[in-house]
Amino acid sequence: MVFLVLPNELRVDINEDGFTLEDVLSLCATGQRSKKLDEESTGKKGVGFKSVFGVADRVHVQSGLWSFHFEHKRHQDGLGMITPIWEQREELPDGVQTRFRLRYFMPKENSTDTVSDIWARLEAQHASILFALRKLMRISINFQDIEGRIRTISFEKSFLEDSGITKITKSVAGSESGHFYRTFSMNLGDMPNHIERPNTVSRIKIGFPVTAHRDGKPLINADGQFVFAWLPVMQTAQLPFIIQADFLLPASRQSINDNRWNRRLRNGIAELFAIAAKEITLEKSKLSYEWLAFIPQHMSGFWRPLPGLIHQSLSSQKLLYGRNESLHESRNLRVPIRSFMHNGKPLLPASGCSWQFLSSRYKSSVTSTLKLLGVPVLSFTEALKLVYSDTKLVKSTIHRRPLSDRWHMSLLYFIQAALKDPSSKQYKDQIRKMLILPVRNQGELRWQQPWQTIYFPTIVDEWVGPERVKIELPKDLDLIVLDPDAARESQCRKVYKSLGVCHCPVKLLCDSIEQAQMKPGTKYVDDMLRHFELLFWFSHKISSNVVKTLVADTSGVFYGDSNGLFMRSHEPYHAEQLLRLAENPKYNEHFLSTWYQASSVSVMSHGGRTWEQWLCDVAGVRWYPTLVDPSDRKKLHWMIECVRDENPTAFVSMIQHYWADEYSNTCKSRTRIKDLLSECRVLCQNGGFTELKTTWFPSSRIVETARAFGVEKALPILSLPESTQDYSIYQWP
Repeated sequence: MVFLVLPNELRVDINEDGFTLEDVLSLCATGQRSKKLDEESTGKKGVGFKSVFGVADRVHVQSGLWSFHFEHKRHQDGLGMITPIWEQREELPDGVQTRFRLRYFMPKENSTDTVSDIWARLEAQHASILFALRKLMRISINFQDIEGRIRTISFEKSFLEDSGITKITKSVAGSESGHFYRTFSMNLGDMPNHIERPNTVSRIKIGFPVTAHRDGKPLINADGQFVFAWLPVMQTAQLPFIIQADFLLPASRQSINDNRWNRRLRNGIAELFAIAAKEITLEKSKLSYEWLAFIPQHMSGFWRPLPGLIHQSLSSQKLLYGRNESLHESRNLRVPIRSFMHNGKPLLPASGCSWQFLSSRYKSSVTSTLKLLGVPVLSFTEALKLVYSDTKLVKSTIHRRPLSDRWHMSLLYFIQAALKDPSSKQYKDQIRKMLILPVRNQGELRWQQPWQTIYFPTIVDEWVGPERVKIELPKDLDLIVLDPDAARESQCRKVYKSLGVCHCPVKLLCDSIEQAQMKPGTKYVDDMLRHFELLFWFSHKISSNVVKTLVADTSGVFYGDSNGLFMRSHEPYHAEQLLRLAENPKYNEHFLSTWYQASSVSVMSHGGRTWEQWLCDVAGVRWYPTLVDPSDRKKLHWMIECVRDENPTAFVSMIQHYWADEYSNTCKSRTRIKDLLSECRVLCQNGGFTELKTTWFPSSRIVETARAFGVEKALPILSLPESTQDYSIYQWP
């Protein structure tokens, strides 16, 4: 069909077969028609043709052998609409069998505005106008203005049989756009008796607008779609797909009557929708997961029951995919709640359940539709049951996932959401039975129920940046401690706190450290360092029996009593240099591990002591040896003897260096020790070794006199590492 819209008339050319005598007679009468009462005919009692006089006052018809016109003006008696006035036939172009020519009845001065208005209306006409027409495949509309310029709009329908697609191409001024409709149809039997529909079978058809020929997605128009009774009847904003059926219509053709015939068609549309949904679902295409967008949410008037009818038709079928990609009825699926998700997946699978999680390929935008179809949203009770069941498994997902995995954070957020729910008391009872808290006891990972006596692993966390001090509870304490990997995030700690985890009381902590210090067995470096750091930090007064047994890690492979260990230092008269530790690693076991002196608390002061002062005053660690051996009070300290034998040049200087501070008092109170020290064989200037008490002090006078008499090599003159020029014996008492 080709329309030519001219300033003064509308011309319509059609390539149909042409009018018969019966067709002409029906146009020239009212209440008569040449069409059969079946689905192959459109129209009713000739009323459709008479509507041309809404815009025209003269209509010429030429078809086949016939050529005549009607004339009718408004307010006339109407006989002109059925009285033909015969005209001479004109030669029509090839392919044109019927031509209509309509002369507008509007005043000529308004003709330009009329043509523009027609152009605007048809330019906005949706392509689906051709959807339901049985034979008409192409409409072309040409607009010619008063200056002779022509603009064109065309609609052309084609069928893509392999995919059940109806394609309608709309072209406006040469610019084409394709519109695709996934179509389904069926014959509907048991139609009710109606005087205008003697047949008992009627064919219905629906079309889902999609974005493309293959693998297209739903194309939802905000203005909705049309309901057709071959020609468009009404556009409904709430309707996302096209409906075609042989509805009984009022004379205006702009609404649908509520009667038994139309209700049967409406029910059939719902049945056809379910059939279409099944076919689309089984294809496993994109549309298989997105067809739910075509389910209308709410409708009004005659169409109000349609959404419910569609839901009813769909609910008993297996049309929805689960996470296992098998089909299920809606009641056997669950839409996961957001708080039970991690990286787009449910936290735990629905193993052993009578239901499955909905496939992730469904878009979140269809959630409301899924609810209407009877797909329940996962409840907290169901989700908590999954968590509880998992914790009872030998291969529990919760227990086997690394604690550093952020999955555990998502699980905690879910637990938090359940506790914040109005029904939290009920959920709290469920959570109380779950082994969901990862704890450390004596260094071993175990899982504990909430609201038990469990402590946070970090006991000290102050300041930021390089000065930050963070100390975790030692692992060897008889305390149940939340695993450090589980408590790194502050948000997680908040949830754990709501589950009963708290900070360990200082008194309990320090008492536990004392017990761990006295306990025999394997000890670990980290634990021993934290023992000391925490006892220092909280200025704990250690019981006297524990002080004697404090142990610390050494620079060797052992740990030992801290009051027998020495600090690492590069000072010349400190233990490390006296023993020449770099050359004698065998002595490492007598030195405190460097970790202690590098501790984050090394620059801190607590309880009136610095960290190094605490190590010396409380833990008994020293910088240099005592004169007396702590294991045998009648002997010299083993290090005194080692220096004497292995580093003799430093021996006398060491004694002199610490004489005033400590060694003098020791010798005064312990004659035996003084005698042992005096009997130590020391290096002399002649290269020999002589007991200290028999040596000569290397004063200038003695050295010069011995040299003058030539007995310098014979006398046991003491060898000192420094020049004695400026010293007298009184400075070496």
